Amino acid sequence: MRCSVSRDERWFLVHDGLAAEDASTADRIGEPALYECEQGARIALPAGGPWIAAAFAPKGEALWLAQASGAVREFVLPQFEPRRTLEIGPHAQLHDLLLSDDGRGLAWSDRVQRTAGVVEIESGRATANFTNVAHAHIGSHDVTRIAFADAGEHVLVYLEPAREAGELSVIGHSEPGLVLWSIAAQRSTAVLAAYVVDQTPGYALARGGIVYATRLGASVWEWRVYDTARGTERTLPLKPRGGHFIDLFASPSGRFVAEWDFEERSEGVLCVDLDTPDAAHTLHANRSFLGFGVSERGEQLVAGSKDGTITLIDMAHGTTTASLAGPPRFEARRAVCFRTGTRLWLSGNDETAPRAKPQYSVHLLEVEAAKTR
Repeated sequence: MRCSVSRDERWFLVHDGLAAEDASTADRIGEPALYECEQGARIALPAGGPWIAAAFAPKGEALWLAQASGAVREFVLPQFEPRRTLEIGPHAQLHDLLLSDDGRGLAWSDRVQRTAGVVEIESGRATANFTNVAHAHIGSHDVTRIAFADAGEHVLVYLEPAREAGELSVIGHSEPGLVLWSIAAQRSTAVLAAYVVDQTPGYALARGGIVYATRLGASVWEWRVYDTARGTERTLPLKPRGGHFIDLFASPSGRFVAEWDFEERSEGVLCVDLDTPDAAHTLHANRSFLGFGVSERGEQLVAGSKDGTITLIDMAHGTTTASLAGPPRFEARRAVCFRTGTRLWLSGNDETAPRAKPQYSVHLLEVEAAKTR
C-alpha cells in the first residue's frame, strides 16, 4: 500500500487501494483515494474515471490522474479544474505515476506490460520509452519500476530478468537491476548490481546519490552508494543483515536510510546515518518499518508492531520520542505518512475484512492524544 502527502501538506493520497467488491477482484488494484488533511475527509475524484493512478504536482497545487485509455489529466485543486491532458498509451494498471521535482517531466511504469516511459509535460513529447531492455552487459530484462533522479535529469529504471508469461521471480539475486538513464543524452550512464526479488526495489534515492543493496554471496551483503553527479561509487562501512525481501527507504532529507525485511521483522529496522555510516544501529526488535516523518524536533522514523503500538524514533539519536496506541487490528506495512508536527496518517491492510475481500483503511491520529507514554 503506497501513500503520500502533498508538499503543501493539504492532501493525503492512497495510490492503490485494493478493490473488494467480490472474491474475483481480490488482486485487482482499485482507484486512488484522496483525503483532505485538515478535516480528514475523503474527497470524491472528478468524473471521467475509473482512474488507475494518481500523482501530485511538485508543489501540491494539482493532481494528475490516469485513465486506462492512456489519457493522463491534470486537475487544479481543490475544485478539480481541468488544465491539460497527456497521452501515454493504453494501460490496464500503472504502478508508478510521478512528476519530476521541476515539474517538467511525467514518468510512468506498467509492471503488467513491463513497460515504462517519460513524457515532457509542456510539449507532450515522449522523451524516453522502455520495454524489454537489451543491454550488452546484462542481456534481456523486463522493466518494472521507474523513478526520477537528479531533479529530473535522469530516470532510474528498475529491471528484472526477462521471463516467460506467467513465470514468477521468487528467488532473490544480485545482478544489474538498476539502470540510470540520461534523458538529455538518451543513453544509460550507469548499470548497478542491485538486489532484486519479486519486484521489491532494494534501493533508495538518498543524499549523495543512490543507495542500494547487493548480495556478494549466500550471506555476504554490501550497501553501496552511487554518486550520480560524479559517476563514482563507494561501499558503506557497515554490515547489513540481508534477507529474502529487502526494502530500503530514504528519509525526506535523504540523510537517513532504513532497511527492513518483512520476512525477518523480528530483527527490527536497521538504520544508518549517511553522514556517519559506520554508526548503523538496529531500532526496536519486532518492529516493522512504516515510514518517515518530520516534526519540529527533526526527522523521525515510524515503526509499528502487531500489538498495534506505533513508535516514533528520533533518527539523529536513535531514541524513542513517543509510543502511540494505533488502530485495533490494523496492519500498516510500509504505509504511513507522518504529517509535520501533530498528525499521523496511516493507510494499510484492514485485518478485520474477510480474506476474500481485502480492503485498505485510512486513519488519522493526533500524536499527542494517541500517546501512551
